[in-house]
Amino acid sequence: MNKHSIAILTLLCLATAVVSKAGIVLNGSNANLVIEIGATVVTDGMINGGVITNNGVIDNNGDWANTGTAAVDNLVKFTGTSAQSISGTTDFQTVHLDNATGASLAAGATVSVYNVLELKTGTFTTTGGTLTFLSTAVDHCAIIDNFSPTFSGTVSGNVTAQRYHATAVGTFDQHLMGSPVNNGAFSDFLAVSGSDGVAVTPTADCDETQLDPSSNYGTVFQWDESLVSSCHLEGWVVRSSGGTSNGRGYGMAIPGAGTVDVTGAANLNASYAQTGLNNSSWSTTSLQGNPYSSGWHLLANPYLASFDLTYDANFDNFVQIMNTHGSFAGTY
Repeated sequence: MNKHSIAILTLLCLATAVVSKAGIVLNGSNANLVIEIGATVVTDGMINGGVITNNGVIDNNGDWANTGTAAVDNLVKFTGTSAQSISGTTDFQTVHLDNATGASLAAGATVSVYNVLELKTGTFTTTGGTLTFLSTAVDHCAIIDNFSPTFSGTVSGNVTAQRYHATAVGTFDQHLMGSPVNNGAFSDFLAVSGSDGVAVTPTADCDETQLDPSSNYGTVFQWDESLVSSCHLEGWVVRSSGGTSNGRGYGMAIPGAGTVDVTGAANLNASYAQTGLNNSSWSTTSLQGNPYSSGWHLLANPYLASFDLTYDANFDNFVQIMNTHGSFAGTY
């Protein structure tokens, strides 16, 4: 532990708490480490069997082992000069990696991130453990920051990305979903069904409320506007095997509210492309009298991060986003 940090932390030694050259060791469930607001504790390692109350910053230069209380708030940095290991179970709020030799999850380690994993320098290796990015509400999901200026770090191994969804109202349980991990399996989102790659069959009069009795049907749908001839519903193709295409959106019939968990390699490339985004120049009208026209495509954010839309000169500057809940539920 850095000798200058002793004045800005509080150790409540109800059990055994040791500040040593090797770092901080909290022995026993009654051992508490309290870091005050605005304070930074620099340590050569952390072994926690008690409670860490982090109101400031932990700048950790060594290994991290946690068998105590899982939740660790605020910022924890991994800034060593040799490879750092993370073991046990920890629910981090914000993690910052600035170590050219990287940090890795030990076998069996379970780590979750509530806000952000900041990848300034080095590789965060997940092989052998589990790294989960949490989503607890429709307006919350943890992100990976490998895009800030001067950030050059990366993630090696699989991650689990969560996405919370509210109950879809007036949309036949349909949610617009995409995957922030590489080719995330459809079966990670929900139980799949139907014949894969086969489009639905509308009624002869293009009724929006039902399909032909002989129609294929499922729980995951991919949109292909080139298939439409007389009814817009012809463009919905059932997907029941394989995985998502990075950047493509899908309609998924997920009942109720809850969280989906998709596991795979995080999408960290600078860009992802979708091809075949043509306009087939058709127009149709449903039985209900609603007009539909070609040129629309279903896309999704491929990243564990928010993004700003930019428009290609070949596309209209117009985007619609599906609302599954709230006052505009069931509309775009």
